[in-house]
Amino acid sequence: MLHFLVLFSLQMNAVGITENVKGDHRKFEIWYSGREEVYVVQVCSFRGLNIWMSQWPLLSVQYRAVKVETELVLGNRAFDSKCGLK
Repeated sequence: MLHFLVLFSLQMNAVGITENVKGDHRKFEIWYSGREEVYVVQVCSFRGLNIWMSQWPLLSVQYRAVKVETELVLGNRAFDSKCGLK
């Protein structure tokens, strides 16, 4: 089972992922805001990388679902993905 600790949050609509980093099959990049910030993540094995890559699309889908649901519930009130409710 994978375990990780999130020390801060990022706007999901500005986050991307690069699967291959410098030929090392255990590393991938998570980047933010057009590569303004880039984080290199190294997993213990190729299997770990495959697990991350398979879960990434699910995070994106979940983010969009929560945003849409929040907008529907709030009606005319705006939703800011960075700060929550305006």
